[in-house]
Amino acid sequence: MSRLNLMIAVAMLTLASACTQTATVGADADNQVIAAIMSRRSIRHYKPEPVPRELMNRIVECGINAPSGMNRQPWEIRVVDNSAMLDTISKLQLQMLDSTRRAQMESQPGFRNIFRNAPTVAFIACPADGGHLDCGMLCQNMMPHSRSASGRAAWAAPSVSSRPTRRAFSLSSWAFRLNISCSWPSASAIPTRLPRPSLATLRKPDM
Repeated sequence: MSRLNLMIAVAMLTLASACTQTATVGADADNQVIAAIMSRRSIRHYKPEPVPRELMNRIVECGINAPSGMNRQPWEIRVVDNSAMLDTISKLQLQMLDSTRRAQMESQPGFRNIFRNAPTVAFIACPADGGHLDCGMLCQNMMPHSRSASGRAAWAAPSVSSRPTRRAFSLSSWAFRLNISCSWPSASAIPTRLPRPSLATLRKPDM
């Protein structure tokens, strides 16, 4: 079995184990989780107020309690709520893009940085030799809580990859995989939910 398949199998077993514990969770708690998941939207326009650090710490805590293959917990998180630093990181990343893509991003109305001008951004990194699936599960834990606690969030991939940025975060040998932009949405910023396939189309026909 390849390493990737092994990681997927372990993650599935971990989730299956977690599902056996749902009987201990009250109906109200279940409804809150479902409501947060079903009402989540990816936001592209934010209010300028950063997420309070105590609240952001709670969101990150939800993330690091995600399951991971062999319980390796192969992630590092850096949360930035300094606008000058976010703009600097954005400039470093823009320099790595081709001129066409860079022009497309900089031509967006109100553009200040590649994080949709969000005032708070969580950067997620993993070892260069793997761990991206685990980081995805970490993000999935953070997203519903950011919806219920801080307002809204949007995830993006790939994340920053410039060497100066990695050095600034003291993670020179790590690979940044994702970033999550967090804050409250500006007026009329919540998009309409796109339709999902019906459950019937996702089921395998009886053999």
